[in-house]
Formats: sequence, structure tokens, C-alpha cells
Amino acid sequence: AETFAKDSNIPFEALDYEMITGTCGDSLTWEYDPVFGILTISGDGAMADWDLSFGRPMPWYQYRSGIKKAVIEDGVTNIGSYAFASCQKMSDITIPESISAVGIFAFFGTAWLTARQAENPLVIVSGNLIDGTACDGDIVIPEGTKSIAGYAFYNCKALTGVTVPDSVKSIGGYAFCGCTGLTHINIPDGITSIVEGMFSGCS
Repeated sequence: AETFAKDSNIPFEALDYEMITGTCGDSLTWEYDPVFGILTISGDGAMADWDLSFGRPMPWYQYRSGIKKAVIEDGVTNIGSYAFASCQKMSDITIPESISAVGIFAFFGTAWLTARQAENPLVIVSGNLIDGTACDGDIVIPEGTKSIAGYAFYNCKALTGVTVPDSVKSIGGYAFCGCTGLTHINIPDGITSIVEGMFSGCS
């Protein structure tokens, strides 16, 4: 009979394996545990950005179907664009207080994002509104939100109006792209520029 590791259905024999490792920023490394499906990112500084649309996938892309949990350790300052995109089984993410920015589509297609949208259609991480694609009607972004990420409301056709609080200091490119139902939005004085494609397709 096989002997199994405590609190798991994994035989002890399967625990004799090597971690998969690499770099994901100038001072950051990543480690993937293929048995437990845990991706850990550690170090100090910024995570790199990637773009699946242009064939520049994150370094753990080939393991995405097995990743169930991500642990971002304290010291990492941002979550890169497309960092966890298409990691469909990822339902648990540890995000430290050191994170100050989140790139576009960082959690696209993950179970984690779907669960957050069910709790609140405005998904905010470390003060950054990263996703509002599940919103409808007129919405009020909470005071204290620091930024609206690029593509945050991408193709949210049910969105009709947005109230942006004074705490928001930046809005990313294409934030409201494709929001064909959008009729009104207030932009606070702290926003000093309208970036590329912000209202593209807002007919």
C-alpha cells in the first residue's frame, strides 16, 4: 500500500522532486512546486511585464494549467502585466503590503478573479482598481482608491456612469475602451492627463 503525505493525497515518493525556478525581474526570482501547484515570487523590487497578445508570455506560462496558488513575498513592489493570466485553476493568491501597482490583465482568466468579481464587481488590489468588467449601471469608485488600471473596464457594455473619487491620481490606457453604454463620468482635478485609448469606442 502507498504511504501518503499528511493532509494530502500525494504519495511520499512523489515528494522527491526538484523545484522549477527562474527570474522574473532584475532582483526577483520565481519558484514553482509542480506537486502542490504553488508559485512563489520573492526578492526586492519590480516584477517584469509580459504580454500574451504579442507572444511575450510570463516565464511560468507552460506550467499555468497546474498552478493553484501564488505566493508573492514581501519586498516585491508590483505585479506585472499578464503575470497570472490564463492560470485558470489559481484560486488563492497572497499579496503583500509592499505591492503598490498592478499591471494590465494580471489576473485575467483566473479562478481568483472570478471569485472576487462575485463578491464585488469592483476588484481593488493594494488601492489599485484592476477590474470592473462585471459592473453595470452607474457605479461609484470607493474613496481611497489610488488608480484605475489600464483596461480595467474593457468592453463593459453595461456600464452607464462612473464617479471617480479625488483619491484617484491616475487612469491607465484603454481603461474604458469599448464601454458603449457609458454616458457620463466625472474626472477629478488630480487627473492631469487623458492617456491613449481611455474612451476608445465609447459611442
